[in-house]
Amino acid sequence: MRRIDPTTWSVVSPLLDKAVDLDPAARAGFLREVRQMHPAAADVLEELIASHDALLHSDFLQATAVSTPF
Repeated sequence: MRRIDPTTWSVVSPLLDKAVDLDPAARAGFLREVRQMHPAAADVLEELIASHDALLHSDFLQATAVSTPF
C-alpha cells in the first residue's frame, strides 16, 4: 500500500466512505465518475477498496493473536 499524503487523503476519504457502502454495480459507476473528476484519486480509491474487500472476505478478525493449548 502506498503512502497517502494529507491532501490526497482529504479528497479520497469521503469518497471511500461512500464507495464501501455501495453494491458492486453502483460502486463501478461511482468509480467511473470519480475517475473523470480526479484520476489520481480514483487510483488510490481503487487500491483502498480492494484492500477493504480483501479484509472483509478474510478471517482477519476471527483469527487469534496467540494460540492457546486449550
